[in-house]
Amino acid sequence: MDVLITINKDDYKVAIKNNMAPKGKVVYIQGVGVDIEKFDPKKYDSAIYEKYRKSLNIKIDDYVIISIGEFTKVKNFPHLIEAYIRVLNYKINAKLIIVGDGILFNNILKMIEENKLEGKVILTGRRNDIPELLYISFLHPFEKVFRNPLWKQWLWKSLLLHII
Repeated sequence: MDVLITINKDDYKVAIKNNMAPKGKVVYIQGVGVDIEKFDPKKYDSAIYEKYRKSLNIKIDDYVIISIGEFTKVKNFPHLIEAYIRVLNYKINAKLIIVGDGILFNNILKMIEENKLEGKVILTGRRNDIPELLYISFLHPFEKVFRNPLWKQWLWKSLLLHII
């Protein structure tokens, strides 16, 4: 073994303590994971909340769902939109924000138009203000967590139906 690379401090300490690599061969590399300070909601105030909601035409009583990622088959945004339509069937004031772009962008745009979801599904393109966008949202479904297509279906339902 040349070196054991750890990506968090806990793993680094365990590797050292348990002699999982020769002395001097355990390395901690910071930068993998989430910068919790950057995403701390206490950092943002009501002015930012109102500014972002207004800029995206989101009313105070709209329940905001956000998904972030590249428009590819793996992200399965069509499935998210289908689940979102089911949420709307319950007469919930909800907006769906999808942040990103990619090769399937036009397919998603067409699906929005076919289902008359203009103004309800907001495609923002690539953004550098993700923490602020997350701050105004209530739900962020993680559609890439499971690879099994059946699990994806249940994951969407479990994440979206809890707001009903």
